[in-house]
Amino acid sequence: MNHKSPMERFIKNNEISEERVKEFLQIQEEQLEFWQLILKENVFNSLKCWVDKKNEELQSLMLGSEPFWITDKVVRGAMLQQFVLNFPNWEN
Repeated sequence: MNHKSPMERFIKNNEISEERVKEFLQIQEEQLEFWQLILKENVFNSLKCWVDKKNEELQSLMLGSEPFWITDKVVRGAMLQQFVLNFPNWEN
């Protein structure tokens, strides 16, 4: 069962969908500013690189015709935290 709101689904050429993506990206930006304050430079740079790659994937999805869940595609919150928590595991 999916408990997501229909408002969280991206539909191409839908103004509400595009606005939701912008809102989530703003949240992402604010959270990245926080992470930049507390992380070592190399860790933050890796996080930022990963986020940029995910945002490129998001842009590609937005150009396509298939709807998708915005909440799954805009990395923020727990997704950023998981990246940071797992960083030492793949940095070695």
